Amino acid sequence: MPVLVHTSTVTERDRLDFWRDAGERAAMPIEITDARPGDFRARLRGQRFGAVQVNEITASPHIIRRARRGGETGTELCKTTLVAQGNCVLSQDGRRTELGPGDLVLYDGSRPYEMVMPEQVRLLVLQYPRRLLAGLDEYDRLRALRLPTSAGLGEVVAQLLRHVVSTMDETDGAAGVRLTDNLLDLLGVLLGEHLAPRSIEPDSARRALLLRVLSFVETQLHDPDLDPESIAAAHHVSTRYLHKLFQDRPESLAAYVRARRLERCRSDLRDVTQAGRPVAVLAAAWGFRDAAHFSKVFKNAYGLPPGEYRRSFTQRSQQRVR
Repeated sequence: MPVLVHTSTVTERDRLDFWRDAGERAAMPIEITDARPGDFRARLRGQRFGAVQVNEITASPHIIRRARRGGETGTELCKTTLVAQGNCVLSQDGRRTELGPGDLVLYDGSRPYEMVMPEQVRLLVLQYPRRLLAGLDEYDRLRALRLPTSAGLGEVVAQLLRHVVSTMDETDGAAGVRLTDNLLDLLGVLLGEHLAPRSIEPDSARRALLLRVLSFVETQLHDPDLDPESIAAAHHVSTRYLHKLFQDRPESLAAYVRARRLERCRSDLRDVTQAGRPVAVLAAAWGFRDAAHFSKVFKNAYGLPPGEYRRSFTQRSQQRVR
């Protein structure tokens, strides 16, 4: 079930303690300083998919310090944060990194760190066990490293993280696990690009190619001509080898492309700013040439035809507002 924590539910004098307790419940002890109690506002919206916690945090100026306390376990807990709004400064292990909108950063949630937020921020946060970033030998070099997301694989990772956050209330557990698995896979490749080639394990070449294919697909979903032949050509491999990359995955390449396109369409159907956009136009924007075919596969995936799904979601949203 989604989690929603908002300081507006308590009195002004209790807000800092309330927010501190929310941090404790998020599996880490924190201290909050430099916040104006009477003006402090903070909101957390979160969802757990398997071992991954997804959070959207909006907060007024304050400083968070994470300090290790006695009795804690030694489990490494990674946090990856995308700054969606505002500016902040992260410090960990002697490294101080200034972050602005669009910057991505990795840090160890199980070790001491400090995050200074001098203005209102909106942060999109992934929290997950270190073991899920398999294949990276020099993890220590990655902590508090600013990763821009304006182009390349960084842009794909940021787009997918934004999608996961924006749809987490409506995404079921199994779909959420698949999305976060893909997100962490792509994140692993992005982090690997910032390390020396020797840090990538020898047996990871095939996996790295698979992740690059997934990244390429994510950027080309709008192209109706996206098919195994064009994907294979873009990566200089045969279509036979391309299909072999997907043999150990739960879905074929074609099924993966279709599922990602459907997810993008579903997200647009929930977007109130696109309420006047015809379903057929929306579907075509994500590579579906045939409106009737799109309606059929959408219903098979989500239980309702796209138009009915849009109306149903709008009605539920209006009821929540009331």
